[in-house]
Amino acid sequence: YSKQPQSSSSEKPKGIIDLTTANNLVDDVSTVCAKVNSFAISVPGRTFCFYAESEEVKLSWITKIKKVVILQLKEGYLWKVPGDSHNFKHWQKRWFTLKNYQLFYSRKFKGEHVGCINLADIEEVKFVDEVTKKLHSFSISTPARVYYLYASSNEERKDWISYLHSAPGE
Repeated sequence: YSKQPQSSSSEKPKGIIDLTTANNLVDDVSTVCAKVNSFAISVPGRTFCFYAESEEVKLSWITKIKKVVILQLKEGYLWKVPGDSHNFKHWQKRWFTLKNYQLFYSRKFKGEHVGCINLADIEEVKFVDEVTKKLHSFSISTPARVYYLYASSNEERKDWISYLHSAPGE
């Protein structure tokens, strides 16, 4: 990015924004950025405000940015069966984040990822209450394994499944 429109090809950019780390894209921030036709991109530790000369140009930029980066879609706690186990007596509470065509999970809230499910590998997502004997449970089948998870409510389970079905790459 540059602070001013590039007037010559010799002007060096002021910096680079790594869109793969973006966690929010807001398309109407004119009250925050104090300019009409503005939008913002948030990355860890910083929010960048941009403005365009028209609504049409702004929408064009937003469309192009959305094609490059898949923003965080959903996150929250779910419980999962460890490994490939079918022992439904031992469940682990994990923090899940759906982002960038992948479902990451961590041992604690926003902690270091300990596992990942690539959305392109998902073959099936279905309710499995009868199999697990656990309310609000569902499975995610991939060629490598079946993940058994449960949510805190039926609505939360439906929400996760809806996000998994509507996420790009699914």
